[in-house]
Amino acid sequence: MEATIIPATKELRLLVDYLPLPKLIAGKYDMVDENITAENFFWSQTGRGEILISLFRLAPLRRYISDEEIISDLIKFGYELPILPELVATNGSCPTLQKEFSLIVLNKSTQLSTSSFIDNNGAQRLITYPLKHYYLPEKYGFMGVKRLG
Repeated sequence: MEATIIPATKELRLLVDYLPLPKLIAGKYDMVDENITAENFFWSQTGRGEILISLFRLAPLRRYISDEEIISDLIKFGYELPILPELVATNGSCPTLQKEFSLIVLNKSTQLSTSSFIDNNGAQRLITYPLKHYYLPEKYGFMGVKRLG
């Protein structure tokens, strides 16, 4: 079976601060979705960690894809699903990346996905929506992570 996603960026090495949610997002976004709560987004990691991230986009000629297909292909490429602190670290370390891609992170535990993007007015947004099937233009990138420690 052919891959449904393809790498869109080289791997990037980042440091992540695994802070409690309120500290993690405080002052970083112009708008935060009401679903971004400690109940919906939780993690066991604490302190600092190093990760490698890569963004993936839909393979050529693919216009429609399910979250299960994306997760399966991320695993085939050797990546895991990122968690919210890793998305926030990517935003802070790679702001120009968001001008090229709206970053999408899938969260299987809450059946929500999170998207971080800069809107047409230059405002930084952090929003959620239910996991589903995606019909996406090339501007969207699915994020995969490798945790190094």
